[in-house]
Order: sequence, then C-alpha cells, then structure tokens
Amino acid sequence: QTLDEPIGERFQPPSPWETIASTAMSGTAAFAASSSSSTAVPWPLPGNDRERLRRECYYIYDEQVNSGKRFQKVFIRGTCMIEDVIENALVAKVWDEELGCHLHHGFRRRAAKVLDSLEPLLDLEAEISLSGHSLGGAVATIVGMRLHTRGYNVREVVSFGAPKVTDRAGAEGC
Repeated sequence: QTLDEPIGERFQPPSPWETIASTAMSGTAAFAASSSSSTAVPWPLPGNDRERLRRECYYIYDEQVNSGKRFQKVFIRGTCMIEDVIENALVAKVWDEELGCHLHHGFRRRAAKVLDSLEPLLDLEAEISLSGHSLGGAVATIVGMRLHTRGYNVREVVSFGAPKVTDRAGAEGC
C-alpha cells in the first residue's frame, strides 16, 4: 500500500442502544468493521472480547523521573458496554461509610470494582492523577476521593462530561 492510497474509513462501533435496536429489528447481531483491520467483527462482541472489555476499565501510566519521584496516571474508560449503561441507571443515593457522604449507587459500585484491582498497583509515595470521561469521570472522582481518604497522594482528578456523583453535602464534606 502506498501513501497515496486511502487506509480506509475509521469505524465507530454502534452504541449499545443502536445495537439493541438493530438486533431487535433484524433478529441477528450487527456487524462492525474493526478500525485496526479490514475484517468484520461481530457486534455485540462475543464472550472473550466482552470479558476483555469488562476487565479493561482503566489504564495506568507509571513513571519515575531521574530525581526518584514517581508519578502514576490512571485513565478510566467511560460507558462502552451494556453493563456500563446499567451502572449509569442505578441512580439511587447510597451512604458511603468510608467517605461519610451519599454517592450515586451505580458509580459507587463501579468505583469499588476498579479500586479493588487498581489499589495493589499504586504506590503510597507516588503522585497520582486520575482522569476519565462520562462514567469513567464519575468513577475517577470516587476513586480519587477514596484514595485521598486512604492516605495516597492524589494530585488531581480530571473528568470530561462526568455526571454528578454526590449531592451538595457530599461535595462540601468529602
């Protein structure tokens, strides 16, 4: 392939709602072209790929500079699967004993799952930054609050389009 030839169109997988509608209308699963190859992949994803996406909820970048200072940056993904939509929909406020405030039930559940696998990878001495979009931003906010409470050096939490995770009292008190 030469530089003048088009590489191909980038494909954006359908949203979970488009997939559900497509499947309901046709009675078959929708298919999507993969952006990394020219082969078609089933959408929604089959078992192993769905499990991989379920596990790949965050990415961590770990850096140690010459001075010995360590930085850890955590990027938490947003809504990607139907299970994420369900977490988004669990809007009841629940009391969180550790933080001493009310939290969105679904975001709290997802943050607990992420934190269970993430915390063993973190260094108490490192400067930690968290970021996320949408569901990932809400989860990053709660994870950041919990890590701060547990004595980690949380430098910042940056979210893009994150929904509200707590009420006014929680925002002021946590």
